[in-house]
Amino acid sequence: MKKIILLSILPLVLVAGCTKDEEQKDKVNIPENVSVKVNSSVNLGYVQPWETSNAFIAEVTDDGMITGKHVGSCTVKCSEASCNVTVTANHTLYTEPLLDWGITKAELISRKGQPDRESGNVLMYETGNNAAPYEMYNIKNNVLESSGMMILSSYTSSMTDHITDRYQPIYYDDDYYYFANAYTLSNASIIVVAGLSNNAQYWLVMYTEYTSNKNCQTSKVTEMMQSIEECR
Repeated sequence: MKKIILLSILPLVLVAGCTKDEEQKDKVNIPENVSVKVNSSVNLGYVQPWETSNAFIAEVTDDGMITGKHVGSCTVKCSEASCNVTVTANHTLYTEPLLDWGITKAELISRKGQPDRESGNVLMYETGNNAAPYEMYNIKNNVLESSGMMILSSYTSSMTDHITDRYQPIYYDDDYYYFANAYTLSNASIIVVAGLSNNAQYWLVMYTEYTSNKNCQTSKVTEMMQSIEECR
């Protein structure tokens, strides 16, 4: 009789034990949102197979350790939870220019106001930033084709820190440095090209949509450089 009673109780004990485990999982507090700086980490404290929606922005390990890689936002998730991740910069030298390529010249002016200077296809705006005195927009066929910043060469180190917080260095060729918003060009949608002026007084940092035609990208930089020289 005792054996029968013990056997009848055993399933109840097992069920109760499982329920307790599930309750412990429910008590794990995964935040809905976290913020982390580039090259810094934060631990969610929950061991599960985690995955990230964008490894260029942030990586995550199976023990819930999130590491910021580049400025931006993404989501990490496991089978039981998800968390929105915002990666912020360690260095900010200037405010990024508008990257809404394809908007009309009129729409650009409606957002930015009348340019302080205009040379050929390039509209130039004074920023009030001693390190980055001009913000520029290249208009082709009445639409925005590329954007740029003029950075004084005395701020080269700070400029490099600013860009690499946000973009990945890709290669250097023919006096131009190339960065992208992906680890490989095949996955990139934005290309950033930095070139030093002939007199070495300033850098032009140009932002444009990625195209496999490198000559097209460098010609845009050259055109902006010429416009700067005409306006100086």
